[in-house]
Amino acid sequence: MKHRIALAAITAALALTSPAFAGTGTATPAPASRQAQVQHRSTMPQTQAVEGLYRRAQQKLVDLHLYNGAVDGRRSDAFVRSVEQFQRAHNIRANGRLNSQTRAALGI
Repeated sequence: MKHRIALAAITAALALTSPAFAGTGTATPAPASRQAQVQHRSTMPQTQAVEGLYRRAQQKLVDLHLYNGAVDGRRSDAFVRSVEQFQRAHNIRANGRLNSQTRAALGI
């Protein structure tokens, strides 16, 4: 009995919200004015933010004499090894990633 009630509620909700499920044919596209409001974010700022984070971490590791590679914001093998070394020294699970514990311990 409960399943029938739940199924009826789901069917009613779909019928009210989606013309495709209501049996009225295919769904119509949103009006042009509504489509114009949708904006997609570029991945460029995120990449720059990650590079900046890596640069700050690389500089901190250079200051601690744990990393002697380029401070370029790239995730190189040498950088990952340095992060792992830092994590082991601070009793953080050594996975080479800049997780929240590692960032806090580095002060970034």
